Amino acid sequence: MDYWTDGKRGVYSIGDASGTIYIFVSSDVVHNGLFNSAAFKTGTNYRIPVSALLKNTSSSFLCFRVPSHNDWIHQIRYIPELNAIATCCAADQTSMILTTLPHSRKCKIQTANFHMQKGILCFDYSPELNVLVTGCFDRVVRVWNPYVTNQATSQMKGHCTIITHIAVNGRDNKIISVSKDKNVRVWDLQDSVCLQNIQSRNVNMGCFPITSTYYNHTSNTMVMATYLIGVLRGSMEDANCSVPTATTSHEQPLCAALYNSNFKQVVSGCHAGVVSVWDILTGEKVMQFQTTPERPVEVTAMTFDGPKRRLITGSKDGTLRLWNFNNGALLSELPLVDSNEVTGILYINERIYVSGWSKRVMWYLDNKEEDKMEHRVWNQYHSDDIYSMHAHGSKMLVTASYSGDVIVWNIDSGQAFCRFNASESPLPLLPIRVIEKPGQVVTVMSPDGLGKEDEDDVWLRSMVEFLETVSQTLNPQARRPSCANPAHTNVIQQINQARRCSIPEPPPDPVIQGPRANMRHGRRGSISAPVSALLPQPVTVSMGRRTTLLPRRKSKTINLDELEKPRFAVEKVLFLATRERSPDTAILLTSSADGYIYAWSIGRNGGLLGKFRAVHNKGPVICAMFTDRQDQILLTGDSNGYITLWDIEKYCYRMRGGGAEEESSNEDSLRLPQLIPPYCKVEGPRRLVVEQDKEILQGWSVSLIPPRPLSSWRCHLKGIVHLEYVERFRLIVTASLDCNVRLWTTAGRYIGTFGQGLWRVGDPKALHTELPVDLKRMGSCQTLKVLNEGKYPHWSCAKRILEGLTAQKSQQSTKFGGVTTQLRELVPTDPRIVKYTDEQIENTWRLWQEKGRQTSSILGRAYKQKVRHHLPSCTPDLQTTFSSQEQLRVYKALPYSVLRPVTLPPVPELLKDHQHRLNEGTDTAAKQKRSTKRRPHSHTRYLAAPP
Repeated sequence: MDYWTDGKRGVYSIGDASGTIYIFVSSDVVHNGLFNSAAFKTGTNYRIPVSALLKNTSSSFLCFRVPSHNDWIHQIRYIPELNAIATCCAADQTSMILTTLPHSRKCKIQTANFHMQKGILCFDYSPELNVLVTGCFDRVVRVWNPYVTNQATSQMKGHCTIITHIAVNGRDNKIISVSKDKNVRVWDLQDSVCLQNIQSRNVNMGCFPITSTYYNHTSNTMVMATYLIGVLRGSMEDANCSVPTATTSHEQPLCAALYNSNFKQVVSGCHAGVVSVWDILTGEKVMQFQTTPERPVEVTAMTFDGPKRRLITGSKDGTLRLWNFNNGALLSELPLVDSNEVTGILYINERIYVSGWSKRVMWYLDNKEEDKMEHRVWNQYHSDDIYSMHAHGSKMLVTASYSGDVIVWNIDSGQAFCRFNASESPLPLLPIRVIEKPGQVVTVMSPDGLGKEDEDDVWLRSMVEFLETVSQTLNPQARRPSCANPAHTNVIQQINQARRCSIPEPPPDPVIQGPRANMRHGRRGSISAPVSALLPQPVTVSMGRRTTLLPRRKSKTINLDELEKPRFAVEKVLFLATRERSPDTAILLTSSADGYIYAWSIGRNGGLLGKFRAVHNKGPVICAMFTDRQDQILLTGDSNGYITLWDIEKYCYRMRGGGAEEESSNEDSLRLPQLIPPYCKVEGPRRLVVEQDKEILQGWSVSLIPPRPLSSWRCHLKGIVHLEYVERFRLIVTASLDCNVRLWTTAGRYIGTFGQGLWRVGDPKALHTELPVDLKRMGSCQTLKVLNEGKYPHWSCAKRILEGLTAQKSQQSTKFGGVTTQLRELVPTDPRIVKYTDEQIENTWRLWQEKGRQTSSILGRAYKQKVRHHLPSCTPDLQTTFSSQEQLRVYKALPYSVLRPVTLPPVPELLKDHQHRLNEGTDTAAKQKRSTKRRPHSHTRYLAAPP
């Protein structure tokens, strides 16, 4: 089986023993899930019948059954680059099949078959090279073009047994194959040669064959498993050899980077538990220390104390520590109340406020004289983990959780007096008390009907008081709100509805414990009951010595539309401290997981005043927000590494009028948005387009007009976790998950990366002129325009020319004339081409042709420039003795040229005479030898005597 998702769309595919493929596609797995729950019954049985899913008729889900192979499927995988499901089996005619994934049920499913004798056992795909690599029974590794199915492009032999697993690294041009005898080989994809051979005796994995492997492309690591798990770590020398690597600020991703105005330093902390101190003026590292020397624990939250002389850190294990960050000395460690991860720390009025995955807010009294630090835990009103926390002066505190609830607290009393949730209502909601016990969770909205209100139940009164006024205590006679106000009506309806709702069935002995036993909950007289109790039953509640019998009531009707309504987590909250609380002025900004930023007013008749999408497409979310002291500019950083500056001085501010006098008084003052250069204007895909001005939600008008975007560029390739604006130097500090902390100007000029070099703020000659390598490689047109300070105005023209060239290549030959005319009209609009005449261009071409004739002042005219030899246009014709099924692949060819005749140099006279004498002596000796051979030998003749 195989599962793939891009964060929204999900594809789940399985293959059975009969060769059939089942494909299940969900258009939105986050909201709808992977399977259509309406096709089968849900309950205690978690078996999902495939036959019921195949009868699906919903447009959000697609289900297919494709009988492809005639043998059991060995491997299946969805390849998004090809939009196809790749499967393989041990069959000749259907060795590997690519099945295209249709976009609807009406589209026809198309397949492409790869034929191989004895079939294919494993495969992998490289999106960088667009090739498929396979391993077969014949012990040969083959490379395929996905669009050529009849023959492989190259072969690699060397294994002695069948190949069971294979992986390809297109970035390094490497192939890793594993055979049945546990032999691991590394192949060069370009030269088709074996680079490394790892025998089974070198890897102690037992006597059983390898059953599963996993290859990590990023770390170049191969994990193999039998009944043991073995890890082969590859060398990273060749990885990214074409891209120069640079050191990072930290070894692990960042959690925060704070600016200390007293020492002009930036303090950053990472997930490895390391805190580094940097000089913002020079980029030099001043100090570095480990928060947990015995074992590394992630630092998840940081802040300074009031005088900004101590650093307070929170870890993943819930530990809180106070440091002297100038020398790395541990000053104190706070008592451990909860071992959950800390996500927010604030220092207000000599108190340290902490929130996190414990779903609660607690505070510690910063009393330096006493040995034991006093602390207190507030009542719980969040049902999920708290993600963010912020304060408005020393009176209000706001927390946001994963469930989308935003709770506003009174710091003095520690009571929650207001709740916001954009997915439920644009109006203020009643805070819901949450009581957790082992195996059960109870939410209580109103304690009325349970007896006399105790001293800690003032949270209900404070909510009603909030509807009248936040800063003053009202007269009890005027405590009933007016029903003409929709915010009041909404909350009163909730209170009455909570009083009418029945109480679920409690567990055995539902006794409300005393104050000491309930100290950890922070409230006396709490009701404990399981959430799973759905039927209304009469409840007996024991409160001390008094017992109250509550009658049985009708259960509350559950609205299915409310259950299906999506809830988005709130990633960040931010108060606008300079704004006064008013019904028509937003003082609270929240960023949600849907990419929107919501503006809320806290006060009488308050609620949601406006919202706007802060990202240019679906998927990214705003992870960091910050403003200047005057709340003129909002800085946002998203999960893709982009930073955006917004003009929020008049956004959701006095929307009913009344700000004309203040506007006239501030006309002469310098506004920060005026310092942003014009070339930073957001253009292209990141430009926001608003279809409508407002939206009506439950009778409440919400503005959809976004604030004016001043600038936007990409600071990092990964998400921004924290950013700060340095008011004194007008600089921006960004911390990211790519382990870097960078410094920028408000105009988008790159100052430097901490840990990679030094600079001097205020001296333009000492600043970095070279942009980061990652941004130059991946930066968009808007990013490069801002980083280059608008010095390249031909970007738009070049983009239009490229679009025209693409259209020219894709269109038919009959339409080339119109496109060529269009290109001729586009080219003269480039300012770098207009300023040159045709004659000047011709002269430039002649000079370029005569480049090889230049001479050297030292070597004279004998000097020649180095010329790169190019490969011949056609490869040499090589004759091979291979069979017709195998072809010899030419991998490399040396450059060659026609040989010229060699001219012999003249021979000196002295050498001629010497050569003549040698020749004469040689001739005399030869004559003597020949004469000796020709001399007649003496023969004795015998004559016969006459008779």
